[in-house]
Amino acid sequence: MMMKTRFIILLVMVLASFVLAAGNSSTVNQASGSNYAKVNQSGTDNISAIDQGGGDGNIVGTPSEPAALGVNQVGSANMVDIQQNGTGNKVSQFRTATGVTEAVQQNGNANSTVITQVGNNNKVGDFVYAYNPAVKQNGEGHSAIINQINGDNNQVTELVQYGGYLNSAYIDQEGSNNTAGLNQRGSENEGSMEQFGTANKASTAVVGSFNETIIVQGTALSSSNSNNVTQWINGDNNLAKVEQYGTGSNKAFQHLPSTYYGDFNTATIAQDGYKNDATEFIGGNNNIADISQTGDLNKGSISQIGDNNIASILSTGTGHTGTITQTGNNNQAIVTQNP
Repeated sequence: MMMKTRFIILLVMVLASFVLAAGNSSTVNQASGSNYAKVNQSGTDNISAIDQGGGDGNIVGTPSEPAALGVNQVGSANMVDIQQNGTGNKVSQFRTATGVTEAVQQNGNANSTVITQVGNNNKVGDFVYAYNPAVKQNGEGHSAIINQINGDNNQVTELVQYGGYLNSAYIDQEGSNNTAGLNQRGSENEGSMEQFGTANKASTAVVGSFNETIIVQGTALSSSNSNNVTQWINGDNNLAKVEQYGTGSNKAFQHLPSTYYGDFNTATIAQDGYKNDATEFIGGNNNIADISQTGDLNKGSISQIGDNNIASILSTGTGHTGTITQTGNNNQAIVTQNP
């Protein structure tokens, strides 16, 4: 099996070395388990499809090359589609501690990545080194979708979109003890995460203008407990929104500083359950912060520094604590609490 696997890897690498024109396609199908796959493409309108189904311990990325990418595409209008079914699968690569390479990298414009993992203990990227993005897209008009479904203890280290505008990113995790990160830099980008389960963690970092980032944990019909959200937003006219549905120990933190850029930002947190904790710190002008809490023992805190800010905390239930601190001119604060 290992000889067959290595032959497939070498065949893909040889074919990839000749992919210098447009409209190329690469398809890798691997069954059983413990398979490795790597693809390298240059040009436009390339398609890379990797299917590792029906087995455990599969890896997109090669252990024999310390600085190798799992999938590398240079050009425009390229597409990556990765399917993994089983336990302990990885979209990653082995490298030295000094190497900075991603599991999937796309340089150019209008590229797309779709990764689907079904099962437990699956990973897109690693937490081994300080900076190891799962997917990195450089340019404009990119789209990235990562789905980790029907499993627990899954990880997406960081989905990164740099240096452009009109990029979109979506991460979906269904299970418990999952972790995901999103980093977008540019303008008019959209990023969203949905996590369904218990004890999940989500974080976003956005720099630029007119960006929108939304994190949803649970639904009104399916609660999600003991989750944690952190959002860092730098720039102008950005929107940050968190929705948490559950009955215990959900926490959300949003930070929109004016130290670097910062006007016209909007932050919204909605929580459903008890023992929820929401904190918003906003710096700049014309910012709007809104915290809505439904349940018991919730805490809400809003701090705004600047002018023309509006802060609103609405609590329904018992044991709520709401605090609003505003420094500047023309600020408005509305706090409503019902026992």
